[in-house]
Amino acid sequence: MRSLKHKLILLIPLLISFNIVAQVDPCNLTQQQLADFIADSFLPTENCNEFSFFIPHCPNNGLTIAINSTIDPVFNDTIVEGLNIFTITGIVTIVVSVCPNPQLVDCSSVPLLLFFEDDCEVSCENFPDIILTNPDDNINSGEMINYTLYANITASNTIENNATSRYQATESIKLIPKFHAKAGSKFKANIKPCPSARIAQQDTNNQVKVFPNPAKDEINVSIEKTKLSSIELYDIYGNRVQSFEKLGTFKHSLNVNRLSRGYYIVKVVLEDGTTQYKNVILK
Repeated sequence: MRSLKHKLILLIPLLISFNIVAQVDPCNLTQQQLADFIADSFLPTENCNEFSFFIPHCPNNGLTIAINSTIDPVFNDTIVEGLNIFTITGIVTIVVSVCPNPQLVDCSSVPLLLFFEDDCEVSCENFPDIILTNPDDNINSGEMINYTLYANITASNTIENNATSRYQATESIKLIPKFHAKAGSKFKANIKPCPSARIAQQDTNNQVKVFPNPAKDEINVSIEKTKLSSIELYDIYGNRVQSFEKLGTFKHSLNVNRLSRGYYIVKVVLEDGTTQYKNVILK
């Protein structure tokens, strides 16, 4: 179960604190269950914009684990068995794959969408400006690069065909002459006055439920104690495909029958300011 792909800032403590590790023997899981197990271990740490995940040591199961990111370099050193820790900014898609061979075919994969939140309690007033120029800041075909933590963005760069980029600023975005988002690229720009609230410590007895999962035509989002404030649905590329605000209810249903089939991430903000994320599959 070696051949752990890509790179990562890492720490390997002797004691693992994940509850899931204590409850489940990952070496006895199926290929898909192991992919889900690793995906579920992705959690925010106590440090600013830092996440961790766990790779179990199962030398005899013959499986290969690959951790890939749509934005490089998210990982800066080799991924290892044990606890791995890394830092992100913006929105990053991570794909966990468990494969029966080192050639990475016939894999069971789980995509995750990780969001930068206001973990550092950074004021919007402290966000820097950025100038994106041509050709230094051009985004090449196949790349996914987002600029989301800036006060003002001025861009004259090129976003090539089959490239993906999102510009988000708190004050202004200026697309000046020579800026070009070519046909076949995916480009979005928006103004957001302040970053979303930090993820507060979640009450384990007040968890959001998303069902059915997998879903076909409708997704139900419910909770028992705290009312829902807003719900956002994202695809694995970080594109927001549905949004519902000012809900003030304990349950809300999303009509998804016109969406493409695949993996999605549900972001739920509660009226107490906490945020929870749930993965859902549309089949």
